[in-house]
Amino acid sequence: MKAPQGFGKPENKKPLTAGQRITKILRKIRFEDSEPILSEVSKLSETANEQQADKESNLPEENTIENSVIFPHLAHHHSEELQKSAIASEIIRLNFKSLTGNAPGSYLLYSDELKRTNTGRVSLRTIERYSHCSNGGWYCGGVDVLTGDISEWGTFKPDNPYFDISKSKYVKYEHPLKVPTEIFALRIPVDIWEVIARRYDVALPDNYRDVTTQPEIFWKWVIDNPKIPLIITEGAKKAAAILSCSYVAIALPGITMGIRRPKNDDGEVVGMPYLIPQLQIFASPQRRIYFCFDQDSKRSTRRDVNNAIGKTAKLFKKFGCQPAVISWDRKIGKGIDDALYNSSLLGINPEEQFSNFYRSALGFDDWESKQLKELTYPVNQKLNRRYLLNQDDPNDTLPPTEAQLIGVRSPKGTGKTHWMAWFTSPLLSSGEKRILLLTHRIQLSTQTADRLGIPYVTEVKDCEAKNLQGMGLCIDSLHPNSQARFKPEYWGNTVVIIDEVMQVIWHLLSSTTCVKERVAIIKTLKELLQNVIRSGGKIIIADADLNDIAIDFIKGLIGWEIKTHIIENEYKFNQPWKVHNFKDKDARRLVTLLKEKLNKGEKHLLCVSGQKAKSRWGSIALEAFFKKHIPDLKILRIDSETVANPKHPAYGCVNKINEVILDYDLVIATPTIETGVSIEEKHFDGVWGIFQGVSTTDSVRQFLSRYRVPVPRYIWVKSTGIGFIGNKSTNHKALIASQRKLDKANRNRLIDCGFEETLDGNFEPIALTTWAKLAAIINQGKWNYSEQVLHELEAEGHIIIDIDNSDEFIDSDDNEKIELPSENQAEKTKVEIDNNRDEQYQKHRENVAQAESLNDTAYEKLQKQQSRNDDELLQLKKGKLERSYGVEVTPLLVQKDDDGWYPQIRLHYYFDVGRKFLKARDVSIINSALSNGNGEYFAPDINKSLLGKKIDALDFLGINRLYNDTNFDKNHPVIRDIYDKCRNNIYSLKLALGVDFSKVDNPIECTQRLLNLIGHKMPFIRKEGGRGKQIRIYGQPSADFEYITSDKRKSKKILLDANGLPIVKLDGRENVFDGWLKRDFLEEEKRNGEIAEREYWSNPNTVATAFQEISSKDKFHRLLNNRFNASSKSLEIIEKALELLPSESELQIKLSTWLWQWDKLESAVA
Repeated sequence: MKAPQGFGKPENKKPLTAGQRITKILRKIRFEDSEPILSEVSKLSETANEQQADKESNLPEENTIENSVIFPHLAHHHSEELQKSAIASEIIRLNFKSLTGNAPGSYLLYSDELKRTNTGRVSLRTIERYSHCSNGGWYCGGVDVLTGDISEWGTFKPDNPYFDISKSKYVKYEHPLKVPTEIFALRIPVDIWEVIARRYDVALPDNYRDVTTQPEIFWKWVIDNPKIPLIITEGAKKAAAILSCSYVAIALPGITMGIRRPKNDDGEVVGMPYLIPQLQIFASPQRRIYFCFDQDSKRSTRRDVNNAIGKTAKLFKKFGCQPAVISWDRKIGKGIDDALYNSSLLGINPEEQFSNFYRSALGFDDWESKQLKELTYPVNQKLNRRYLLNQDDPNDTLPPTEAQLIGVRSPKGTGKTHWMAWFTSPLLSSGEKRILLLTHRIQLSTQTADRLGIPYVTEVKDCEAKNLQGMGLCIDSLHPNSQARFKPEYWGNTVVIIDEVMQVIWHLLSSTTCVKERVAIIKTLKELLQNVIRSGGKIIIADADLNDIAIDFIKGLIGWEIKTHIIENEYKFNQPWKVHNFKDKDARRLVTLLKEKLNKGEKHLLCVSGQKAKSRWGSIALEAFFKKHIPDLKILRIDSETVANPKHPAYGCVNKINEVILDYDLVIATPTIETGVSIEEKHFDGVWGIFQGVSTTDSVRQFLSRYRVPVPRYIWVKSTGIGFIGNKSTNHKALIASQRKLDKANRNRLIDCGFEETLDGNFEPIALTTWAKLAAIINQGKWNYSEQVLHELEAEGHIIIDIDNSDEFIDSDDNEKIELPSENQAEKTKVEIDNNRDEQYQKHRENVAQAESLNDTAYEKLQKQQSRNDDELLQLKKGKLERSYGVEVTPLLVQKDDDGWYPQIRLHYYFDVGRKFLKARDVSIINSALSNGNGEYFAPDINKSLLGKKIDALDFLGINRLYNDTNFDKNHPVIRDIYDKCRNNIYSLKLALGVDFSKVDNPIECTQRLLNLIGHKMPFIRKEGGRGKQIRIYGQPSADFEYITSDKRKSKKILLDANGLPIVKLDGRENVFDGWLKRDFLEEEKRNGEIAEREYWSNPNTVATAFQEISSKDKFHRLLNNRFNASSKSLEIIEKALELLPSESELQIKLSTWLWQWDKLESAVA
């Protein structure tokens, strides 16, 4: 180890002065046991003794004397500061010391990289920069975890910090100049080590009691035992405070200093970031790594801290570590040392308090998702009350006049809509401003519009009428081609209200109902918001979960900074729900218990994920089940079909829900009413939920809260959700990167196919960023669906009661014991539901097949209808199937379609017999998108629609080889090749095919998953080999096979032919392919004809020939209108054709004159 150089290097060995001897001893104290060296201090020259006597002549106060005895190396004010950071006395004694005079230089200016004079003295400029250190301060070093030595590196906190003019702030801590960053791995006392060992049940080394003189043995023990978690914080004091609580902690000198990036001589980054060696040594697989950084209130600082945690945590994850993040309420204290000391002042033991923080730490993925949900914009008005609007003083929430973007974050059921109605009422009555309401559901729009006193768009005859004071509409209609014929320029000086803004934005960016017009809607919204702001209007965004994502999106569309005012109501309900969480594998016990309660005469609300006829836990199947078993029960089914069916009791019920429910014992509802509905009438005895992972976790909470009365909730939630977004990542940057990579690949493929248009996938970057952030949150919830739902309900203050395999539980507020249904009862319920479902589904399939077939005009009209009866719903379903498959609709086809047959056979078609039409298909899709988006498209939509890269991926894997052989086992060369390619290209294949092979370790399973993409599988034929060495043999893939059922085991077995090969059974796709081939050949002929016609009318010679047949101005204009537009390209062709006519001929002069009278040209010139 290098000796520290201080402010200068002595040139020769002259006798040391007293001052030099003191400096030498201080250096020794840094690297050796300090106790024996102290004796040398007392033997210094008389000068040194006199100086010491002078210092002691000023008698200190009593507590100063006490501190000087406990901390002989520390000035009184330093020891006080450290004690106020909740640091144990022994930790302070072992790690901190006061320095003054030249001593700090020995600790800060020892690098050989420093500029020095010929005498070895550091440059005058450096001395001046660090001169403030001579006034004193405290120093802390630690152990070099790489070598086990006491580290030269450390930190010095000067009493009078240096003011950095370039950064306009004081430098609170100084570190060795031009020396690589290290960590603070402090010395610890024996008693704290003993507690840590007991805490994690790890044996102590035999020499552990020598830790005060050999501090490296503790850190070696930590490194060697990955079972011991490591807490990373910023700054030596905070590490000392955590160590004082008997937890293992190290500190970085700055939040970003755990990472290095390789750079070249020009300072340019030339490689990937990596952990500094002092952190990497702790990065053992399975070790838990906790980050414990400051809880800043400043928005920019919080973002910096979060970015630093994210980057460092991901590098630890690469080593197999398990990162987590510790947080606490910043009101307790910004830093962990402040929080622990402030807790002690309140009588809370710091170690107990830190243990609370430690136990509540979030895993990195959960933490990352939580950061996206946070509101870090400054809140202008914080409230904590039951209702947003104060009836005694309503103006207390009136935003300032200059505020143009108003954000309202308030819990569900606290009167956000009531507040908006109060705010807009005087504007409406006076006509000063118009009101435009935007939502994502028709039911929500109609109900909220009614409460605001404005019509819904379907009630408006003329959306441009001057006397129109406002209207409500669904975001889907916000474009010029909708029924609203929406023109943003008409809505200046308007108050735009976006209710449930988080869901509106996600609907806008992801809903299938918006795909065709998505780009147009986003452009219209942007123009609307900009027009509103320019004309002095206002934008109100409201949501119980309002966060930065929504505000960033709105501001990003506007494009410039605007005055923002945010109101946040932190109210938590005093009457939380008791949420009974059924931890069974499915909802059979929950439904059985509900049936028992209904039989007792109770009334209940049942929330389910959907209404599909084939779904066991859907609204249709459950309605049929309860009707059959409790015939007198009054049931109302509320789903997307019934609320729009004029012949159903649920029709239009959303606007009068509190009146309608009073007539029913059981209401079964789907997400149709998960937002915008407030059921406040005391009618139900309980709310039940069966959530199969379709809705987002936020939507589940919204759904359960529609009934405002705090009755018990009973829920079953699937452990993992379905319907992941993009590549299923929980990191928004990874989602963006994957979409851009796939978009680039698709664009390159289209160009290779001869596509001539210039494609740019960078449409409205804020839209893609927002899509990715919301998708990351949704994916995080889907991966841990039940856990996330329960965590969010608990965070809202509700009480979670887990119901596992026990026979009873305590129900409701009277502590009544409720017996749970037995396993036999629950199984019986499941069988009955299935039988009922199968019966209902069979009828549904037959009804679809027997429904009337519609011509294209009638079908398109029915699609646009807002309301449909049962017959029309069946006609719509049949019409869709007829147009998708091009064959007769049978009950079997209905079932196949419900099972997801269409995307499988579509991919198979273009992979096989329809390959020659693949290019035309993808080009048609991109052309349509560009046409609808006026030259632009939204990448996530196109990436889902195009098939070219999927086909390329299947070609790369060579799955066609599977159709040239049989008798495959896991070691077959084709199977091994496919498997190796999948394992070596996990990321690219996940991107192209949407299949994750990272956890697939069986070559046969890997191949079967690929084949499933086209609805094929390899049939199991037999086993070969002796006992214990048997391998399974599979046949050539196909869609289906003939089976034989065993009478004894009731199991199905593939039927083999005389050669021992499976007998293939056709599944009907061949007929579909025949129809598709005819369709595509006709379209190809049509395209070829159009191309030929375009080429004909693009040739001036043929155009000139046609001109010679013209005899009147009307005929000339008809020809121009049919074949040309007023573009420069068309005019160039016409001009050249006219030039080919005889010069100065009567025909040439007439046609030239008539050309200038052409209405399209006149309009273009105008």
